[in-house]
Amino acid sequence: MLQYTSAPQTTTKPQTKPSEVIVSEPTDIPMEQPTVTKEPIPDNEQTDITTPTATKSPANSTTKLKKGKTYYVKGFGYQLVNQKKSTVKVVGVKNKRVTKLTIANIVQIHGKKYKVVMVGKKAFAGLKKLKSVVLGKNISSIGEKAFYGCRRLKSITGKRKTKIGNKAFYNTKISKKMLVKLKS
Repeated sequence: MLQYTSAPQTTTKPQTKPSEVIVSEPTDIPMEQPTVTKEPIPDNEQTDITTPTATKSPANSTTKLKKGKTYYVKGFGYQLVNQKKSTVKVVGVKNKRVTKLTIANIVQIHGKKYKVVMVGKKAFAGLKKLKSVVLGKNISSIGEKAFYGCRRLKSITGKRKTKIGNKAFYNTKISKKMLVKLKS
């Protein structure tokens, strides 16, 4: 017994949007191969074919961020602080074995630039290999327990007066002198 199968066929609907394509599912019914005939194009019809305008995908459009959702850019996690002011906070890092962190001044998420203004609660807590941190110039606040338990952390630098949360540097090698420099 012969069994016929066919590959999915793609056809375009006449008089529809140029980007609309119909795909039919394979069947067990024998199919004839379509024949192609060339017909002359009337002079009054447009002959050049243009590609329809592509819709922007979320990766490159300027959509609003959702509060509480984490967006990852270059290994760092960010969450929205204020949509109108275009500000975000850094809330973590994918690589838990990192030894040095440099937190950006500005980050681009979904095609829009946001100022990184704070380090979130417990953002980098427990990064055992972390030794040094450079804060971006827009960081004005470090959340509580942000670097909690980073036992090897001994250097942190920032360029602006920074509010430091409770136990942000608990169980690290950061000296009180260094914290005073950050606060002033």
